[in-house]
Amino acid sequence: AAKGKYIFFLDGDDWIDRNTIEKLYNLIKEYDAEIAMTTGCPFRESKEDDNEKEDKIEILKEREILIKLILNKNRWEAWGKLFKSSLFLNRRFKRGILYEDLQLIPKILYDVKTVVVNDNGMYHYYLRETSIMRKSPVTKYIVELAEENIDYFSNDEEVKNLFIEAHFKHLCYWYLNQIIYNGKDNEEFEKEFKCFHHKYVKQYFWCLAKTRNERLEAISFFIPKQIHRLLRWGLRKWKCRMNVDGFVAN
Repeated sequence: AAKGKYIFFLDGDDWIDRNTIEKLYNLIKEYDAEIAMTTGCPFRESKEDDNEKEDKIEILKEREILIKLILNKNRWEAWGKLFKSSLFLNRRFKRGILYEDLQLIPKILYDVKTVVVNDNGMYHYYLRETSIMRKSPVTKYIVELAEENIDYFSNDEEVKNLFIEAHFKHLCYWYLNQIIYNGKDNEEFEKEFKCFHHKYVKQYFWCLAKTRNERLEAISFFIPKQIHRLLRWGLRKWKCRMNVDGFVAN
């Protein structure tokens, strides 16, 4: 178990710039924050970047933390963040599950007062096809954890709605990419996604979606997947044809 005052999570095949921990520690001290974080950069070769990077600092306070990190950017992973270890008192990742970050990190972010973000890409993660984030069968766990998060924040209506919106968009993205675009049929995930979609689509459509396109996207999932795939294929072909003919396809 960790015994220090701070905890940083680094996946086994990723790496960070040499001064990452020092910079994040200094940000916590300077802004009296509970968490300091950097952004990630994908790589395919394990080669350290020694180039000097420009710091891009953003200070997030209370509800702004959830809005900017969870809703806008889906930044609920543990990696790339330096935490005060006191945040993990009486809190542990669940054992034996996938996407354990999604289960715990949003609850921690909900309780903190200040997060400092240095958007300069000091964390480097390896893109690999065998990653759990690229396997369709495990996405069923995302639906279960989405429901768990929404239930957890049920006493705070504003935050609950924030998580409904964030998870609704996130799950629709997964369904589009895994089931529609890539054609990876997965009956277990599809069944759970449909239940989640039917449960929250009315609230999302009328209360949470901010644009006409978001509303149309939301109701498009009522279409059978075979027709959905055909329509998406036709739309891409039409956009390509419009571009070739010199038009801009919106």
